[in-house]
This record gives sequence, C-alpha cells and structure tokens, in this order.
Amino acid sequence: MIDLRHMARGCWSFVRLDLLVAAQYRASILTWSFVSILEGLVYLAVWQSVASASGGTTNGFDERDLAGYFLVMILLRSIVATSMAFHLPGLVRTGKLATHLMRPLHPLLQVYGNDLGFTIQALIIKLPLVLLLVAAFQPRIEPSI
Repeated sequence: MIDLRHMARGCWSFVRLDLLVAAQYRASILTWSFVSILEGLVYLAVWQSVASASGGTTNGFDERDLAGYFLVMILLRSIVATSMAFHLPGLVRTGKLATHLMRPLHPLLQVYGNDLGFTIQALIIKLPLVLLLVAAFQPRIEPSI
C-alpha cells in the first residue's frame, strides 16, 4: 500500500535539502533567473516592434497585450519547467541511481523534490523583478478559455 504522507514527507525533505544546497549557489540561480527574464524581454521587444511597425497591433494584440503575455510566460515557464530529463540520464550514467533506488522513496520523487527546491528559489528572485516589469510595461492580462 502506498503511503502518500510518507511520500510527501520524503519529497519535502528533498526540497529542503535542495534549498540548502542551492543557497550555496545563489549566484548561479541569480544568473539563470536573470537570463530567463532577459529571454522573455527579448521576445517582448521583438513582438512589440512588430506591432508598432504594423500600425500598433499584431493579430489584434497591442503592446500591452503582448507585455501581459510575455510576463505571464516568464513566470509560468519558471513554474512548469523541469530538469528531470537532464538529471535522470546523469544518475544512470554515473551509477548514482543505484543509491536512489535503495532509499524508501521513488527516485523520480527525489529528482522532482530537487527541481521544486530550485523552482522555489528562482521564483523568490523572479517575482520582484517581474513585478517591476509589470509596473514598467503596465500589461493587460485578460484570461480566457
């Protein structure tokens, strides 16, 4: 029988462990966060220049709509991105997967816990920067299904 509380506690312990490890690599996380924000800003600049060159809109999206889209993209990409496909082959190649298999928690939950720790720290850095960008660009965000 699968004990979900045990799995959640185990995953949370890997999140805490990764938060402690990542605290030693703050500059790396800061660099990754800055690059991902910069990437979104480059996309935004390109599409805003396309919109302004074509009369202020592109397919019905004006500059504020585009700003809203790309600022939401920056945050959502941080939340849903995972490095599991990057880390798992390394665990297999180096033989570290064997030690993960001996633990009472599924190895994918361990990798996911590490990813979640990185995501939390990246969001702590990105959220204030995105809020500054929201104040600068005044995006229009109208969710629709």
